[in-house]
Amino acid sequence: MNHLRLYSHLFWVLCPLWSAGSCLFFLSPSYGQTPEQSPLESGPPATFTPLIPPPVPAQPPGISDPPDNSFSLYRLNVGDAIAGVVEGFPEFNFRSPVDSQGNIIVPILGRVAAAGLTLEELEAKVSFELGRRFLQEGPPVIVRVEGRARYRSP
Repeated sequence: MNHLRLYSHLFWVLCPLWSAGSCLFFLSPSYGQTPEQSPLESGPPATFTPLIPPPVPAQPPGISDPPDNSFSLYRLNVGDAIAGVVEGFPEFNFRSPVDSQGNIIVPILGRVAAAGLTLEELEAKVSFELGRRFLQEGPPVIVRVEGRARYRSP
């Protein structure tokens, strides 16, 4: 008797003795297969094929925040303490508060209106005035805020 007929015969003979769930064991397609043929050992089916490529991992967006230019946006006001360095001409270096009229004092150059200007605008203004009045061309000027006014008018 071949194996299939034997299993079929056992199924019909033993099925009334077991519950329906136990009889289904004989009906499973892997029953009677050798371990080499087991679908569990062969691994899961291929998920990705040449027609279905794997997904590309998402890349986070690049950081495009500009550098912090909070002082380039800062407008000078009365009471701010300013320090300036004129490269190559230390006699023009200065430290001065913005006075009540909005001016600073630069050695030899005198009063320069500074209130309402950004640091970059003040650097350009001092460089232009030095080049126009005392030097052949405007020197590089670096200005920084050493202290801010405690009260800012609206």
